[in-house]
Amino acid sequence: MISKKATGSKVLRLMKNLTQHFKVLGLEPGTSEAEIERSYRKLAKIWHPKNFLDDPRRRHEAEKKIKALNIAHDTLIAYFNRQGQVFQHQSNHSPSQPDPIDLLNREITAKACFEQGGRWLREGNYKEAIGCFSQAIRLNPNYLDAYRARAFSLEQLGYLNRANDDFNKVAALKQKAKRPPSKNSAPTFQAPEQPEAAAKITSTYPEQTLKQPEAISPIHAASQPPITFPLKSLWECAHTFIGHTEVVTSVALSRDGRMLVSGSFDKTVKLWSVNSGQLLSTVTGHSREVNCVAFSPNSKLFASGSGDKTIKVWEVVSGRLICTLGGPFSGHSEEVKTLAFSPDGQILISGAADKTIRLWRLSTGKEICTLKGQAGPIFSLAVSWDGKIFACGGREKHLRIRQLEDGKLIRSLQGESRYVLSVALSQDGTLLAAGGLLHIELWDLIRGEKIATLQGHADTVRSLAFSADGETLVSGGYDGAVKLWDPNTGNRIDTLKGHQGPVSSVAHSLTSPTIVSGSADRTIKLWRRIRPDFSPQAAILPES
Repeated sequence: MISKKATGSKVLRLMKNLTQHFKVLGLEPGTSEAEIERSYRKLAKIWHPKNFLDDPRRRHEAEKKIKALNIAHDTLIAYFNRQGQVFQHQSNHSPSQPDPIDLLNREITAKACFEQGGRWLREGNYKEAIGCFSQAIRLNPNYLDAYRARAFSLEQLGYLNRANDDFNKVAALKQKAKRPPSKNSAPTFQAPEQPEAAAKITSTYPEQTLKQPEAISPIHAASQPPITFPLKSLWECAHTFIGHTEVVTSVALSRDGRMLVSGSFDKTVKLWSVNSGQLLSTVTGHSREVNCVAFSPNSKLFASGSGDKTIKVWEVVSGRLICTLGGPFSGHSEEVKTLAFSPDGQILISGAADKTIRLWRLSTGKEICTLKGQAGPIFSLAVSWDGKIFACGGREKHLRIRQLEDGKLIRSLQGESRYVLSVALSQDGTLLAAGGLLHIELWDLIRGEKIATLQGHADTVRSLAFSADGETLVSGGYDGAVKLWDPNTGNRIDTLKGHQGPVSSVAHSLTSPTIVSGSADRTIKLWRRIRPDFSPQAAILPES
């Protein structure tokens, strides 16, 4: 029988009683899985909040009803998937062993909490999402995906220390999973970790085409078996840069590919030699975490944006602070999230949590203009190579294209994702990549049309970068993976694994087959092609 121990949460109390979930769906206990689906669809259509837009009271009631329907549906379906039929479990366990029914209830409840949190997260209700993820963690202290999702939600609300703790917990759990269990260790309950979603990979030879099903949503992927490919990677981790004491938030390569700059929650900016891996200098001056860094086109300057609402511009050779943009009575009113230089190095563009984009003239340190109209914080910027336009994305559905000269809005594109957390432009200016909560969208800028959706990451896509020739798109995600894509076909070329935490930033060298990635595991990894003379598709080979 389902445990009825009080949890202090209405959601959890409902989940503890399967009979109550059947009642929420208007069904009798023991009803078939197919009938549960039919009843859920019917009631969800009736109680969708959009049906009550002109009545705030009824709309609020509908939101509560939908929430209860979702929880009831997910809990019952999860129970069916595990048990085969509700209320037909025969328990033969020893009194000294954990009750399998109790473990099952905890698993169902933890999963349902996680799924509800995912729905709140996609709707931008971060506080509610954090509550659900915390409930899932209380039920299952080893729920890696719940820690990761809660960290992202905390980060969006500015609770950076708490987010950092969760990111560290993710890294610790991954490391723990690699160690073989002790013979004397007691069995522990752990919900299944979300498998990496599948992506289509096609060989250069038609007979070797590997057809895969559509990508699985990470919120509902727990019951799906992982899909594996006989891949032989052409990339290897050539070096790991260690020096930051907190989450690495941003990385950038100089145009000649010889230097790397990184920013971190530890409030520092570090300059590294790519060839030797040596730390060249560490600059300090920000009073809060560093969220973003960028190199000037001539590689003589680099800039950093911080949670202290300022932007600092530094000289590469000496590490000297050139100027500080913004302050107590000017500039951004909230933390700076993203930076980009114009191709001539004369203008620096910044995006912040105050929903504005600002253009700065570096020769004077003065603000040129402030661009408003965005519906949420700005998370990513990308400038075209000819210096005519730039793209920006943030906590809104719209992907905006603006003129660099005066900031005038040229075009507003709307994809499937609720947020645009990362953007990248190809060198020829024809392709625009946008990363969202679950996938990457490729846009043809000439026609203003979406041409492909790249699915494969099992979590938020946080950073994107094109190679100089535009033949490779690199993505970094909160699933801890760095992925390479062929923009021409939409196929995934390779997956680079090695980080023990979410990947927050990636960059591709403009002069060589080299990629760098920064992570919440406090490290930066340098990836190089093993055989640069091979085509990307040569990676698809049977393992010997």
